[in-house]
Amino acid sequence: VTNCIVSRRRPAPIAPRIFYAGKFHPFYPVPRMIDFLEELRPAHPALELHAIGDQIFRSPDGHAWADELERRLTTTRGVVWHGAVARDDVIRLLSGGGIALSLWDYRHGSTMNDLVVSTKLLDYCLAGVPVILNRTAAQETILGADYPLFVRTPDEALPLIRALLADAPLYRRAAERCRAAAEAFTYPRAYAGLAPYLEERPDAARHLAVRPKLRGAGT
Repeated sequence: VTNCIVSRRRPAPIAPRIFYAGKFHPFYPVPRMIDFLEELRPAHPALELHAIGDQIFRSPDGHAWADELERRLTTTRGVVWHGAVARDDVIRLLSGGGIALSLWDYRHGSTMNDLVVSTKLLDYCLAGVPVILNRTAAQETILGADYPLFVRTPDEALPLIRALLADAPLYRRAAERCRAAAEAFTYPRAYAGLAPYLEERPDAARHLAVRPKLRGAGT
């Protein structure tokens, strides 16, 4: 459930920015996102990558990955590293427009993440920006199987970023889909779904009896 003071009824404006917000761990391929920026900037010199967060994974057997990532975050032209940012301020940054990345590299993490809906994704959607993300059953349920920005691997994100930078109608369609998807996770919508079971209503028992259940579950 998301309840941020910045809530857009319309998609964010188109802007030459890429966003990543969250942890810095090999499972989230931020170095590859920086590669994307460097590959795209010759054709899009105003393009920036905004990285939000300060939790960098440091392996107990060596810090080479973390040290190299921190070097690239602080020295790569076009990278803006915001560090730790309050959640409401993250939404404000996103609401200025851009392309959000929610990519996973399964070489460094479990497919159990496929069952998760992250608050990061909901924040991206609430801000009204298009999100490039891994195709999973959970995320298809939120955005629809025909959402145009699903990927199987991180590298598939690069041509989609190119397409969004060049195709304003695609950007707007994807942003509108994301913004509409976020509505189901706002507090008013969540309350509306729970109210029949929580309030003293004469039809509460009926709601409980006909509620959707997992296969094999009892009453």
